[in-house]
Amino acid sequence: MISNLLAKVDGWYGGLGSQEQQILRFGGPLIGLLLAYLVLLQPLGSAYLDRQTELSDRRADLVWLRDQRDMLERLNTSCDLRAQIFEASNLQADIEAASRRFGLVPQIRTLGGENQYQLSLSNAQGNRILNLVRVLSCGGASVTSMDLRAIDGGEVSQVNATLDIQYGGAN
Repeated sequence: MISNLLAKVDGWYGGLGSQEQQILRFGGPLIGLLLAYLVLLQPLGSAYLDRQTELSDRRADLVWLRDQRDMLERLNTSCDLRAQIFEASNLQADIEAASRRFGLVPQIRTLGGENQYQLSLSNAQGNRILNLVRVLSCGGASVTSMDLRAIDGGEVSQVNATLDIQYGGAN
């Protein structure tokens, strides 16, 4: 089968003129190298540059977190005995009220489970978000995940944040 195919290609190649054969001799490897570049090297280079950009972003996030370390150390980690205890039946309203107390404009949406919410905050100060997390925790809501992203070109402490919150009972 393969020898039959090679015989056909050899017959076709032999039927070409000398100038066409020369073009194929030099153009074939050039096209092969171009294909190798497009199939192998270009995707690898693109992936490498994407990873470098992601690494740079992660380093910038780490620098921002280090800058916030002093503020985090100043936070009182114990809950005030007079702290509001949230009720599972009114958790969404309590989260919204607590957010507004810190001057934050919350966008709350319900997640799949019972008493599970996602809180989105835009253009917020990082220390206000961390204070909100403390109030939520003291009130009985657990922040199960928190995604903070520094705003490019804004003040250092301005972030967009997404918090996943679940009612866990008073601490």
